[in-house]
Amino acid sequence: MEKSATMITDETYLTKKQELTTTDLDGEIGMMDIERGQYYALDKIGSRIWNLLDEVKTSAEVCRILLGEYEIDEATCQIQVVEFLNDLYQKDLLCIGE
Repeated sequence: MEKSATMITDETYLTKKQELTTTDLDGEIGMMDIERGQYYALDKIGSRIWNLLDEVKTSAEVCRILLGEYEIDEATCQIQVVEFLNDLYQKDLLCIGE
């Protein structure tokens, strides 16, 4: 069951859900939610974002890091990172925290 329509913003503090079983598949992350019997696969950029959430960060902090690693403009980065994080949150793969 998906979470309510909480919207993640640039200043929402997030971390990844620790209860997931994850594996690195040649630079891409595969995740298994045992409770739900769901498997998720992240591409290289999604995997990078996932790994950045080992520690609590805002989406703005994630975007600042990605801007230094990839050729993307700031506005596009912010939009895409927030959309991606909202998708992960709706699938109950992220925790909102402080």
